[in-house]
Amino acid sequence: MYIIGTFVVLFTLMSVFRQILNKPQSFQIKANIYREPIKKKLESDKWPFIVSVFRKNPVVGLLTNPAMTSVCGGFLISNEWVITAAHCLYDDNGEYVKKVDKSKLGIAVGYKDIDRRTGGGFLSNVKEAVVHEGFDYVKYFKKYELIQKFYNHINNDIALIRLATPRPANSITKTISLSHDSTLTTPGTQVLLVGRRGNIANPVSPIVYEDTAYITTNTQTLGNVIYHFIEIDPFIPGTNIFYTSAYILNSGMPLLAKSAGKWYSIGIVSGESKESIEQFTNLTIHTSWIKLVTGIDIGQGLF
Repeated sequence: MYIIGTFVVLFTLMSVFRQILNKPQSFQIKANIYREPIKKKLESDKWPFIVSVFRKNPVVGLLTNPAMTSVCGGFLISNEWVITAAHCLYDDNGEYVKKVDKSKLGIAVGYKDIDRRTGGGFLSNVKEAVVHEGFDYVKYFKKYELIQKFYNHINNDIALIRLATPRPANSITKTISLSHDSTLTTPGTQVLLVGRRGNIANPVSPIVYEDTAYITTNTQTLGNVIYHFIEIDPFIPGTNIFYTSAYILNSGMPLLAKSAGKWYSIGIVSGESKESIEQFTNLTIHTSWIKLVTGIDIGQGLF
């Protein structure tokens, strides 16, 4: 009887596997549609101002492996201050959202590989988190279409985080400069995207990647309101590859532009539209607010 029962179980499993193998794999088709841009994996500490914003271990309350709880990216603009996207500092609270307590956040600065903590970076608690007063997070966001609506209507998606542990004087990490030069966001300008790659299989890569893109517009008009987004061309020139939500998991990462041989951060990864056009908060119009909060002068980055 035992042998017969075992045979029945094995036969059933073989039938199931046969059905799976013969069935069209729709999820693979979806994965093929979910294309990512060609990105260059960095083999050196090329962008030493990159930051990872992560959640602390809720049990022990200590800084843990950043990659395991990473929620967003960011970038260092002074020895004490980091810029990220405002929506990174909010959390699901039932049907509403609430600002995350700063004591639950940690910052990993300057690591090339966030898992192995290579590249001479450092960890810090959060001393202060300031969200732009003009930021308006939609309250109901559980449904995907509402998330899409949110990303199409968001504005002032910028926040400043003050580190409890300032950048050490002997650190190899550096700060990135900002600019109020609006010509850096002129449509057609080539820009550089830098961030931790996300995809279906691996939402947050521990490695920093980079790729080039082109600005298509620096404003978006909805009704009578002009939202100061920077949008990039969803297609890589000369290819049929388009930008999808690969970068949405890396909100807070910088959009870089070069002027007179110097790199500046001109945007913050914010979201994407349903047309898969990446949207970035325009930093060039927020420099006065940044100086008001932090007291630092723009254009003084060490990088």
